[in-house]
Parts: sequence; C-alpha cells; structure tokens
Amino acid sequence: MIAANYKQILTLKIGKRQRALQIASIALQVLSLGFIVIGIMINFYYYIGFLLMYGVGILVYQLYYMTAREYEYALTENQLIFVKKDIRLHAKTILTINFSEIQSMKTFSDIVKSGEIVVLDDVGRADAKEISYQNGREIGYVLFAPDEYMVALIEDRLIENKKK
Repeated sequence: MIAANYKQILTLKIGKRQRALQIASIALQVLSLGFIVIGIMINFYYYIGFLLMYGVGILVYQLYYMTAREYEYALTENQLIFVKKDIRLHAKTILTINFSEIQSMKTFSDIVKSGEIVVLDDVGRADAKEISYQNGREIGYVLFAPDEYMVALIEDRLIENKKK
C-alpha cells in the first residue's frame, strides 16, 4: 500500500458562455437601475420593470455561480469520492464508490453513454478513464481524468479487493 489517502483536483477553464452569463447578469442589474430613475420622473409602474430586470439579472448570475470550477477526486482506504466545486468553491459530492463495488477501470475510448457520470473537462482527453461499478442491480459508469499516481493507487486497491 503506497498511500492511505490521496486527493487530486482538476481545475476547469471558465468558457466564453460562462463569461457571457456573468457579463449579461451584471449588465441587467445595472440597467435595471435606470427603471428607478424613470419611475421617479414618469410613473411608479416602472418600478415593476426594475424588479423584473433585476430579478432576471440575479437569476442569470445564479446560473453563472452554478458553473463547475473544479472537480476533486478523493481516494480513501475503501472509497473513491467525486466532488464538484462551483465558482464560489461550494462543494457537492457527486458520487461515492466503494472499492468492493468497482468492477473495472479502463481507458475511455468510446462515446458517452446515457446515464454515465462525467467528472472531467473534456471526454476526448487521452488520459480519460472509465470505471464501471455495481450500482444496486445496475452497472454504473463514471468518466474521470486521474493522474498516473491515482491510477496506480486505484489499480492497487482493486487487486487487493480481488484477493479478499
């Protein structure tokens, strides 16, 4: 056994779509302030326009905040844990797999199947791996991009589990 615990973080680039969401939300919020000025000068019904535009700006900003910023792969003695962190670095555990449930790990070279969990930035990566695991009565699949050390640790744990 090389290490009991290991953690790898895969940082994602923020794309043009996410930047556009951020800019659009800020623009909507700033432009909505114009409705307050118009409401003071003309009619208070323009305050409804302010509330709507500001609300849409906040909603779009929340969509931006939900964008994945990093994925974390954590390896413990008995489990492999996949965590998604958003722009604010709020963590959400996507999947926890016991090593006794893992059936195989291989290099990914196929297409993404329906229901397959993708925990990486680009499925076309050369180092993308696919783990098949027992999920109740079904077989689940997860795609991720571990470094060489994590691959060695996972293979070591799989060999240990087969011996038991």
